[in-house]
Amino acid sequence: SGSSLIGRKADSIFVDSHHARARHDSLTRGGRKDCTSNEVVQALSGHKFDAELVSCLTLWRNREAIQTVVRDLSWLNKVLELLRDERNLMKLILDNIGDGVCLVDSDGMIKSTNLALTQMFGMNDAAFFGRTAHELFHAIGDEEETTPDVCPICARQAAGELFQFEKTFARDADGASVILRFENTPIFNAGQPYGSVVTIRDLTEELKTQAEIDKLTLAIEQNPVAIQITDLDGRIEYANPTFCSVTGQRAEDLYGRISPFFDGA
Repeated sequence: SGSSLIGRKADSIFVDSHHARARHDSLTRGGRKDCTSNEVVQALSGHKFDAELVSCLTLWRNREAIQTVVRDLSWLNKVLELLRDERNLMKLILDNIGDGVCLVDSDGMIKSTNLALTQMFGMNDAAFFGRTAHELFHAIGDEEETTPDVCPICARQAAGELFQFEKTFARDADGASVILRFENTPIFNAGQPYGSVVTIRDLTEELKTQAEIDKLTLAIEQNPVAIQITDLDGRIEYANPTFCSVTGQRAEDLYGRISPFFDGA
């Protein structure tokens, strides 16, 4: 209680005597009217906690005295610890997804990146900071140099649009040609544009696989041999043009029907 503190030396409350003395001297000798400092304070129970101290000169019973307001910062430290934990968790989640992710502010500057993005570009974190999304993403693969003020992607980003675009470029680390899909998602703070989250996916292997599938599909479509594909119950799921010609039926009429060549045994 307050009465329990009366008559006690300030040194028994303010743990760091150096800070306490400096605060006292700045008011009594330094000519300052007030001062603020963060110090460790010890309660009567012996519990120590961080506090903000605001001190000023005043009169108490016609004598000059120092009045100090002590603000407990324990709650603030707990909040900051929770925020650090939440930030670390978000970083862990972002670093373990396959797509590259970066935060771009309203000026187009890259503010943060995840692990997948650094691996995708063959660059470390530091190589992204202080650079713009236009420099690293928008202009890659362009034959002619484009400045941000005339860049159509920058204009859409500044307008707060949700959009996608694809770029092909040679990665500096190994010279490999990669195809990337960029998705720009605008973010707002209190209703005002803050920037955007850019998600980048490497489509190189996916497009290679699709190209192989397209080749196989073309080979089946143009094959002079009648080909059908059925499910395990014999229902037709695909028939090539030759099969339709042989049976005299349209493909859409065959789908879902039991194949005449199906043997369920």
